[in-house]
Amino acid sequence: MDCWKIDYAQLQIGDKIGAGSYGRVHKGTFLGSPVAIKKLLNVEREEMRSYFEREISVLIGASHPNIIRLQGVCITDKVGMNLYLCEF
Repeated sequence: MDCWKIDYAQLQIGDKIGAGSYGRVHKGTFLGSPVAIKKLLNVEREEMRSYFEREISVLIGASHPNIIRLQGVCITDKVGMNLYLCEF
């Protein structure tokens, strides 16, 4: 997963466009390109870290026109911004 890691400073997070039980999705940009940014909730729980790792593993191997493409992963220690998953 290290090759997918990006710097939080490269993200611009915009308006919230959706939410679910595992997190929120925001419209944003990554290096000037439009992306969807998924922010996971309750990342301090082991269950959420496992969910995050499984989701990343699936998206790394996925290649289909109906599946969004993984652009990068951002893991930060900032309060309230612990894990971000960026998808196009």
